[in-house]
Amino acid sequence: MKRGEWFMRIITAVACVGVIVFIVGSAIRAADNPLRTTLAFRFTVEDPRPAEGYIVRAESIIYDEGQLVVPAVPDGTRVANGQTVAKVYSGAEELARVTEVRQLEARIALLESEVELDDAELDKLRRESVMALSRTVQGRDFASLPVAGDTIKSLILDGKSGETARDEIKSELSDLRERVKRLGSVGGTSVPSPKSGLFTTAIDGYESVTLGDITNATPDSLPDIFAEVGGAKSGLGKLVTGTEWYLAAVLSADDAAVLRSGSTVTVRLTQPYRTEFEMKVKSIGQQSSGRQLVILSCKRDMAQSLVLRRVTAELVISSYSGILVPKEALRLDDDGVTTYVYIYSGGRVERVKVAISGEYGEGYVVYPTRRNTDTGEIEEDHASLLREGAEVIVKANDLYDGKVIES
Repeated sequence: MKRGEWFMRIITAVACVGVIVFIVGSAIRAADNPLRTTLAFRFTVEDPRPAEGYIVRAESIIYDEGQLVVPAVPDGTRVANGQTVAKVYSGAEELARVTEVRQLEARIALLESEVELDDAELDKLRRESVMALSRTVQGRDFASLPVAGDTIKSLILDGKSGETARDEIKSELSDLRERVKRLGSVGGTSVPSPKSGLFTTAIDGYESVTLGDITNATPDSLPDIFAEVGGAKSGLGKLVTGTEWYLAAVLSADDAAVLRSGSTVTVRLTQPYRTEFEMKVKSIGQQSSGRQLVILSCKRDMAQSLVLRRVTAELVISSYSGILVPKEALRLDDDGVTTYVYIYSGGRVERVKVAISGEYGEGYVVYPTRRNTDTGEIEEDHASLLREGAEVIVKANDLYDGKVIES
């Protein structure tokens, strides 16, 4: 065998021995200090109870004999007594002319804002227009969607910058103003609001059902109340008055038993779309067929509820949040009362006192605590190392506060 080959074999053997020694040494160190950690994360535990029911408000339909009626305000607008809520037109030709004038005026207003802006301000307006479109969609303001869409098209899809673009805009503005002038003034007969309230075009025929109708209802009779008033009726829109709206919710008698009049619960809708409201338990009705009718009320978010009638929901009776840690990580002090966990941070062990909010599976939901030096009360420690992403020690030998551990 050549001398070079012997040399390479010796080098390889030495390298293998080094790797083996390293592995064995690591295993011995791990056996001496079996450090096992897990990442903490924020966790919320809820107690949802299924329910279904109907939304009830103080509503009145606005009727008009005209055939060609166009709303003058977007859905969800709060209008004053006597304010114009719609326009009635004499024929299709007049309506088409009015529609064209409105589109031209909207385009003129948009271009006038563009021509006065520099490129940086124009970029900002483009970003704001995207956010405005997002809010329109999320708020289900379908009446405003065409305007928001046209704004996006003008600012982004057709967007230009520089002096040449401004000259083009000025030229287009001149043409648009001339077209509006040729079309003449917008006519039509105004339809005033009979009272103040929230205006919407969403009519379903159940506007006559009131709080009084459902107060003494049962889970079995509630659907009949709505069936008796019929389906959708004609009208140019409706007004929602008052400051409060209601949900007549049917849930099991066992679930209703944990509710208390005057308490606040989170109502999370699952149908017809997902959203949630904070509502107060107004009254708890009688049982029927193992179910119970609960009436909840809300003095907020009236505009967001306008398109809702029959809903499926979850009533979140209670909830609590905190940091979820494995049960193995929780430790009890010698006093038999204080609970704590160890955090591994920067190579050191940190002891953190915690309080238990609840139990979930194989873990506890906890929050860090400290004693208030002024009152002596135990309170949540918002400056604690125990937060989402912290490394919680599940297992290790001979732990104590301040110990240095090489990972």
